[in-house]
Amino acid sequence: MNRFSLTPAARRDLKSIWLFIATDTVRHADLVESAIWATCRIAANDPKLGHARADVGNPNIMFLTVIEYRKYQIAYAYSNRSLRVLRILQGARDIPTLFQ
Repeated sequence: MNRFSLTPAARRDLKSIWLFIATDTVRHADLVESAIWATCRIAANDPKLGHARADVGNPNIMFLTVIEYRKYQIAYAYSNRSLRVLRILQGARDIPTLFQ
């Protein structure tokens, strides 16, 4: 398994997502968080599963949709055997603006 790390922004994103969902149900927040971690591990093992977005304008930033919770996306960059999760985003956000 390849290594991955979360940037401070990605950690804040994960916490915000969890807190937002937990206002309704902690159990569901935990399930979403687990799916996010699982998707990060999958990306670390096979970073080419993700895709670049033309509207972001940086071909080195890849995106992978969270398994089971398709409204969330993992944005990451990778090199050699290391993957860095840049952001964890709800798909309705203005993603290109976040990467300017």
